[in-house]
Amino acid sequence: RSIIYPIRQLDRNIQKVKAGETNLLPPQVQANNEISRLGIEFYDMMQQLHVLQQQMLLKEKQKRDLEIEALQAQINPHFIYNTVFCAKCLVDIGKSEDASHMLVDFIEYLRWMFKSVGERITVEETLRHLEQYISIMRYRYTDRFEVVYRIEEESRKAEMIHMLIQPIVENAILHGIEPCERVCHLRIAVRRVEEYLFLSIQDDGVGMDDGRLKLFRDQLSVNGRHHGMNNVLSRLGAAYGEDYKIEVHSRVGEGTEVILMIPFSVTDAPEAHSKMP
Repeated sequence: RSIIYPIRQLDRNIQKVKAGETNLLPPQVQANNEISRLGIEFYDMMQQLHVLQQQMLLKEKQKRDLEIEALQAQINPHFIYNTVFCAKCLVDIGKSEDASHMLVDFIEYLRWMFKSVGERITVEETLRHLEQYISIMRYRYTDRFEVVYRIEEESRKAEMIHMLIQPIVENAILHGIEPCERVCHLRIAVRRVEEYLFLSIQDDGVGMDDGRLKLFRDQLSVNGRHHGMNNVLSRLGAAYGEDYKIEVHSRVGEGTEVILMIPFSVTDAPEAHSKMP
């Protein structure tokens, strides 16, 4: 028994290690023989391996957070400058109240934008703060575009990474709606498709021909000039690995649509904010 029992116990623990478990504790009672000493060496080795694994996981998380933080720091430098300049112009032409409302939205937007990079937020919260961003842009593009939301009720509590939709909306406004000479529409749709969260950001602005669309897609794939969209791609990869999908469709004179699909997960945290339209 003094030989067979320790060997069987050691064999069971070896099977646990093969299954991925490394945090193993040695038996409380150890005999003074070769089998027991072999077991002690095994458990010491596994404890060291477990500590190393935890350290590696911590370093990977820190690296991922730093990468996301660096990417987030690149978001919207021109937007920040243009917003402050727009507020100054409103004051100069006597619209101080509009400038005040704009800066209140801007301050709230900045507080949200620089929140913890590792935090997942709900679709509901994303839309609430996206509306602040759109409200700011309306001061720059008065009556140039309208926004239409189509949000599935089930998807409102779904989780997503921070600052995912806003760069796409910004890209639609600056490159699709701003060059257009008529009133345009920005359509934002969110719904569940099987085990994924489907997000569509669509404008009916100037659009792109096949050549520009191909160039745009190629630049995305090689991390090219479209910093906002590449930021989205980099953060999607950091958060979801390869378990996401992005598509870009466009036609001249009809507009552009960006489609995102990410894993669907729902938070149980209560929502304290009012629902978006």
